[in-house]
Amino acid sequence: KIKYFQDLDQHEWDECALKIGESTFYHSWGWLGYLSNYRNVKHHDSFICFKNDQTPLGIVPMGCTFYEDKQYSEISFDGVPCATPALSQLIPSSRKKLLDSIFQWIQNYALEHNVKTIKLEQHPINIQACHGEDLHYKSSYELLRYQMMYSVENTIVIDLRKSIETLLSEVNQYHRKNIKY
Repeated sequence: KIKYFQDLDQHEWDECALKIGESTFYHSWGWLGYLSNYRNVKHHDSFICFKNDQTPLGIVPMGCTFYEDKQYSEISFDGVPCATPALSQLIPSSRKKLLDSIFQWIQNYALEHNVKTIKLEQHPINIQACHGEDLHYKSSYELLRYQMMYSVENTIVIDLRKSIETLLSEVNQYHRKNIKY
């Protein structure tokens, strides 16, 4: 069962987002509402997948932009990539099944709106990281199977409470030469 952004108020949407460990600021009601007001955004169809109408399983930001001058549609919020789907903690087979369903929905949506490009982005700081869990993403590359993650941007998150010596010992030589202190 899915519920669309426009069918939930801010409190309901953000409560669900907080229950999904992979969600980020990019999945929040405020951010999605802001982006949906961009000039060329023709459809805002973000949604949350539920189990039994109560337990949020996944949150999927989805905007469709139409550039009239180019007669061109893309999945984005006027050029700003949609966040990748964020999922709850699921066993691998359930996770794969849910992702398959979500990406089938995205493909159907793209066909329905004559979309030529799908822009998605995964933010490195999610709810799990904010609760002190490891930033390592076991699922970082699982979206490659859907042929939608064509580029990877590396982001380094540094805990500045550590000493300079400790920080330098924890980064590789390539990154160390780019650190100025």
